[in-house]
Amino acid sequence: MKLTVFPGLICDIFILSNISATKNEIKELPAEVGLLTALQSLKLGKNRLIALPPSIGNLTNLQVISLEENKLKEIPSQIENCGSLRTIDVSHNNLRRLPIPRKISRLKLLKELRVAHNQIDSIPYTMSLLNNLKILDVSSNHLTSFDTVLTDIPQLVVLNFAKNAATELPVEIAKMTNLRELSVQGNQIRSIPDIAALFQLTNLEVLYLRYNQVTFLPGSISKFTNLRELDCAYNSLVDTPPDIRELKRLKRIDFSHNSLRGIPPDIGTLEEVEYLDLSYNQLQELPREVGFMTSLQSLDFSNNQIVFLPVELEALETSLTLLSADNNAITDPTLPVELGNLRNLERFDLSSNLLSRLPSSIKRLESLVYFNVNSNRLTTIPPEVKGLKSLIELHLKDNLLISMPPEIGSLSSLTTLSLDGNQFMSIPTTMIFQLFTLEKLEAGDNRLRSVSPSISQLSCLTLLSLKNNNLRVLPRELGRCTGLKTLSLNANDIIAIPDQLCGLARLRRLTLDKNGLCFLPDTIGCLVNLRSLRFRDNLIMRLPPSFSSLTSLRELDMSKNKFTNIPQSLLDLTGLTRLRCGHNPIPYSLSTSWIEDDVRKFLTNYTYETIGKRISAMWNNNNRAEVFRAWRIFVQDQWTSED
Repeated sequence: MKLTVFPGLICDIFILSNISATKNEIKELPAEVGLLTALQSLKLGKNRLIALPPSIGNLTNLQVISLEENKLKEIPSQIENCGSLRTIDVSHNNLRRLPIPRKISRLKLLKELRVAHNQIDSIPYTMSLLNNLKILDVSSNHLTSFDTVLTDIPQLVVLNFAKNAATELPVEIAKMTNLRELSVQGNQIRSIPDIAALFQLTNLEVLYLRYNQVTFLPGSISKFTNLRELDCAYNSLVDTPPDIRELKRLKRIDFSHNSLRGIPPDIGTLEEVEYLDLSYNQLQELPREVGFMTSLQSLDFSNNQIVFLPVELEALETSLTLLSADNNAITDPTLPVELGNLRNLERFDLSSNLLSRLPSSIKRLESLVYFNVNSNRLTTIPPEVKGLKSLIELHLKDNLLISMPPEIGSLSSLTTLSLDGNQFMSIPTTMIFQLFTLEKLEAGDNRLRSVSPSISQLSCLTLLSLKNNNLRVLPRELGRCTGLKTLSLNANDIIAIPDQLCGLARLRRLTLDKNGLCFLPDTIGCLVNLRSLRFRDNLIMRLPPSFSSLTSLRELDMSKNKFTNIPQSLLDLTGLTRLRCGHNPIPYSLSTSWIEDDVRKFLTNYTYETIGKRISAMWNNNNRAEVFRAWRIFVQDQWTSED
């Protein structure tokens, strides 16, 4: 149970040194808290405090005060008497000004001040008197400029100015010689000062500039010789900074989501870089010198216009674990066979390119766990795929495949196989018999006419998608896949659901839209864990009696069928949060023989949050036929507007 009141008895324990009462619902502190003069740590984060008593100033031994995620509008000036304070955290409150008193020199020991996520719009000049302040977080406030007073805080090591509204960085930033981490992401900065004095920022290790409007990085950035992380994502850069080769200690570089047209060859001299993200730019080629970045573990150049992959990438055979080359223009001749030498590669994304085949050298990628070649022009998969012994996910959707090699059955670790959007007429049984670890099989949007009974061998299957095929009959053996949680069969020609499928006790989502069903099986009530059921656009006229047993159901779409009234079995489904029943031939005038109090109760429960005010306004109207008429109008006019 959560506390709503600060326990007053605590204030009688004068020797108490630590109080931690986070994640409660305390609204105020008693003035008596000032009696706890031995207190060193006060942690009341994630409560509902709206104010602090002035007596807080009596806590002269207090070193840590943590009040994040409350509703404080101000901090009493008496806090200046807490001369032992090292850490103040008042993030996520409603402060309009910094909790900095006039006599700020009394807080000479303060090292960490966190005021993120408030409504602060200015920095007081007295901040520069905090001679020992090392960490300052003013992110997510209403600051419209990077005030020069920040550059006068002598010992500042970490400054988080993210998510404000500054448009530029002052030249005085060169004075922040102790700064190691600077974050100004999420502002409106257009440029970085190009001044020789920036060479003084030799201690800077982390620079976050993402989500700004920077178009150019000056050469002076090359003076940050200790820089380890450079994040310039989501800007408007057309070039990388000149002399980037001088940043020898860089480990992470992110230039994603810019307008880069080229990468300088001297990037290859950055031998300590482990992470390089060049995605979402306008690159037409990748310099071969990238292969000289011998520490590179993650390389992402997706969503560019790259045609050729340099052979030199094979030199990254021992370091590279992730390679994202999706959404480019890579073709068969430009995919070097030498990529097979990347023996430590774990994730490889080649989706949305122009490949019609894969090189046989992929068999050497023995560490690969994720391989995505969706949306290419593949007509075959080479038998050498059997060499991918560690593969867990294989994505082949939206290609031109009509068959799979038997060797696919050798992938004994495979849990996810996506075959959507190809030209399969059947699921290869050689594959089904051997992929015992398969959990997700997606074979929608093909030309499947049947499903082999041997699918029952996939005992680990939790998701099966067979949507948009030509299936008429489902094998009853599918009911043996008892681990299934999601089954998608929409847009086929199925005329009946085997009773055995109702034995899938773990099933949570069943989709049967756009088939030729005239009825649901009588045993459907056995699907006691079903939460979502869709069978819109069929020929169903009534629901079986057992339907009322689906008490876990939250979403039901029975629209575009042949129902002539609202089924009584819905009355027991009080957990429904989404119902669609429009486009059925339900008449305006309904028989009142079953319109009783339980119906009214169901409508009240169900419509309280989901049907809307139009019906709720009629609860005092005793004309039940009018209630149903309004409900029908609402269903057709409102819910089915999304159909």
